[in-house]
Amino acid sequence: MRDLLERSTVARVRLQGELSGEPGDRKGLEAAGVSVVSVPRAGHTIMLDIPDAFVAGIAATV
Repeated sequence: MRDLLERSTVARVRLQGELSGEPGDRKGLEAAGVSVVSVPRAGHTIMLDIPDAFVAGIAATV
């Protein structure tokens, strides 16, 4: 899945819940053109923890 994310040519964002910690190889993702956004106070399931932040994170890339 990560390989697909890095090779894609469309706008991409990796939403990361702050409580889940930093994603592995964040610099590699960013070098491949993937925006990495940390959502404060969210865990692994951002869409359930803080739905508004999940929607805002997705909308910011469109």
